[in-house]
Amino acid sequence: MRFFGFREVEHVHPECLKRTVLNAFLEEGIDIERKLVGYMADSGTIKADIPPVLQKKMPYLISLNCASHRLEMAVKGIFHGTSFDNVNEMLHLLAKLYWTCPSRMHELKTLAQIMLEGETKPHQAEGTRWVQHKQRATRALLQAYPAVVCNLANMSTQTTLPKEKTIFQEYLRTLRSLNFVLHLLFYSEILEPIAKLSRSLQNSTVDLVYTASLLEKFYSTLERFSRGALHGPLHEVLEETEKDPQSVYFSGTRLQCEAEIAKAFKEKLPSYVATVSDCILHRFGALHLMEPIRCLKILEADQWPESPEDMENYGTVELQVFCRHFAKLLAINQVDVTKLLEEWEQFRQFRTECLAELSSQQMWQNMLTRDRARFPNFYHVIHILHCFPVSSVVLEWGYSAVTRLKAESRSKMSINTLEYLTRISVEGPEPDVFDPQAAVSLYCFEQMGFIADPVVKRTSMSVFSDEEISSPNKRACFTPEEYSSD
Repeated sequence: MRFFGFREVEHVHPECLKRTVLNAFLEEGIDIERKLVGYMADSGTIKADIPPVLQKKMPYLISLNCASHRLEMAVKGIFHGTSFDNVNEMLHLLAKLYWTCPSRMHELKTLAQIMLEGETKPHQAEGTRWVQHKQRATRALLQAYPAVVCNLANMSTQTTLPKEKTIFQEYLRTLRSLNFVLHLLFYSEILEPIAKLSRSLQNSTVDLVYTASLLEKFYSTLERFSRGALHGPLHEVLEETEKDPQSVYFSGTRLQCEAEIAKAFKEKLPSYVATVSDCILHRFGALHLMEPIRCLKILEADQWPESPEDMENYGTVELQVFCRHFAKLLAINQVDVTKLLEEWEQFRQFRTECLAELSSQQMWQNMLTRDRARFPNFYHVIHILHCFPVSSVVLEWGYSAVTRLKAESRSKMSINTLEYLTRISVEGPEPDVFDPQAAVSLYCFEQMGFIADPVVKRTSMSVFSDEEISSPNKRACFTPEEYSSD
């Protein structure tokens, strides 16, 4: 992914945004109706409006939301105003209680060692990656639950300060309540798959096939919850409540409970599941069912079957699905589908005989450079698959750079200057390895009319020196024959 530039928009509505995007690419000589493969938007609202406008002329467009950070904020929002607020508050208070007092932390660790409990260090309960913070905090509390309860009970009896005694007793009442324990257990179970899904979206390179499998597994978990088929500690606590509401234990601690509490939790459970499901569906939809996504398995050459019998028809079905979905795009670029399928068979054989020792990345790099003429039709398939919009991490880095630059200039910087500085920040060399001599020479040439270093040449492709085009110091060069993902 490369930084393209900034553009001003008149109004934030679909037609205006579409026109801005089209004009931006046309300025560089790129007709996106012939080359655009995917569209990714940072805003959930824009994502919902722009793709239908673009898909009128480009029905094959792959539309995804910039979901890693949005997922965090969305999940945080769906639990707001519910009984889970009490869980969040208790996680935050416990972390604050032990983090601010080393002696309390030492007592908790010592007590945990005596009781042979697991992890006891309270985890940070707030932060940018909200889901991961909450998931780690709930897991830590569940593992150290007996030690925390015992430690709070000791502190409430030992302290001589009435205010502290009241606080510790209030914490104990909350931790020993059935309502809190039920919501804590459900919270932990629902955050576990969401955290895995969120982590899969936070790398600079995202395995979309793996993400789709996580999404499918998550939907299965939600479906199980909606049927009331619970497992693990949550099921055990509810089962004990049904047998004897007056004698319910969790991790050796007797809970203060009533039968009505468990009944009310069961009644609310479907609504909790439905809310979470709607949130994930809004961000991802049926991503795990999208046929073009399944075609990405072709790129995973390291996972291809080894036996000739299994490789005989491997990927043919996915390639046919790909050709149906991108039929218009392939036709516009004069790709012969019949020859494409033949080239796929030839490439599998070629890979077995000549490229078996190469990794997937090296193999496709050769395909997109040296072997392009050998497989002129199949080349388009690999190029398009590599353009699927799957990661927003580079965008997040760019946003961070823009925020820093705007803060330093008090938002008085022109768009052109901001674009130049952002390009240097995102695509330029690291400060500790940057040699400024070439940049100074280029500046002297453009501002004063002479070249300080005769080795350095002025070129429209370089902002630093006369390096190879593939250098990370280069300004991005987009050519008309390239596919892209906006």
